[in-house]
Amino acid sequence: MKLWKLLLSLVIMGTLLLAAGCGNGEEAKEKLEDKEKENGEETAIITLFFLEQKEKAFHLAEEEREVQESEATPQTALELLLEGPESEEVETIIHEETELIDINVEDGICYANFTEELTQGAYGSEIELNLVKSIVHTLVQFDEIDKVQFKIEGEIPESIAGHIYTGEPLDEEL
Repeated sequence: MKLWKLLLSLVIMGTLLLAAGCGNGEEAKEKLEDKEKENGEETAIITLFFLEQKEKAFHLAEEEREVQESEATPQTALELLLEGPESEEVETIIHEETELIDINVEDGICYANFTEELTQGAYGSEIELNLVKSIVHTLVQFDEIDKVQFKIEGEIPESIAGHIYTGEPLDEEL
């Protein structure tokens, strides 16, 4: 009789242990997310816009990056854009030696100041348009930014490569 109770107890305990481990992991995932929130390690997604070529046409393609919530800033977004894509299916349009000098936001306008290398790519009108769109779309995803004003070495250029007017702040409808 004691053996029977012991055996029954072991079977019940084993069943409970198996049942506890057969979940879909949602509870464990929620606990991990709660712990991350407590530790201040929340993450955010930043969307970057790169160039994709399909047949003979170019268009923008999105690439998402996960960053720490505290680093989800326009400056981080531009720095990641300048680093280039992670995917081999898209490419950067921005001249590889281009650097971000500084960035600031006032009254919904983001002033993005780049080194002169931004103007030194081999840009036709379609590529220049996509270059400008790439930067503008990457920045206007932030709630505090409605428009983007390009600067090169502190000066507002009429154009990056002679085709697209950048003398005034641009929005995503350009």
